[in-house]
Amino acid sequence: MRKKIFAIFLCTSFLVGCSSTDVIKLENTSSQSQSMQELTNKVTCKVIGTYDETKVNATVKKLEDRAKVYSATAKITANKEDSTITIELPDIKTNEKVQSIVQDITGVGDITFDDENHNTLLTSDFIAEATSTSLSNSSDTASVLDANYAITLKFNEKGAKKFATITQDNIGKQICLSCDKTTILKATVQSVIVDGNIVLDGFASKEEVDSIVTKLKSGTLDVKLEIA
Repeated sequence: MRKKIFAIFLCTSFLVGCSSTDVIKLENTSSQSQSMQELTNKVTCKVIGTYDETKVNATVKKLEDRAKVYSATAKITANKEDSTITIELPDIKTNEKVQSIVQDITGVGDITFDDENHNTLLTSDFIAEATSTSLSNSSDTASVLDANYAITLKFNEKGAKKFATITQDNIGKQICLSCDKTTILKATVQSVIVDGNIVLDGFASKEEVDSIVTKLKSGTLDVKLEIA
């Protein structure tokens, strides 16, 4: 069955800082006196407050999954003695990229469908499957130069019913896909979607769709993170 295309009007990167009782504070391990040209691909995360080993270990696993989107050699380690988590990205060659990756993977990762007023309509709990794909605009299927990256979502039974109602109530209106209340993309609802299958189309890179899919599969972090 051909999946329906959820028309995309806007696609942007996302990141927010969060706080809670269990907070991780990120600290750059390089000295401020070091040259701006010197590569720093290791970031130490300080756990603020009570060190909950179960939550920290769960967070480490999710950070590993998220980091693999960007780095084949990523290493995440926790140290209970000094209440830290260290993120190492040995194969990332610029400080800007390291910081961008750290910011992305340490976000809470709460993905929702919101209305035009940023009210949550549906949470990721109702998504049964999420996969990334590329839709080439070229006749040469091997070419990625014209690739249009997309996410295919399948809702569970309850989610499909809820999404059908949402699309019915919002025809002609915009629905946002958000992460931690920051808009990732917007779409105008063209028709009622009843089968629970949608394609989110229009992403600029494979890394972006893989990052979102990983967050959908692993869920939100067990400790919230604060970038220092």
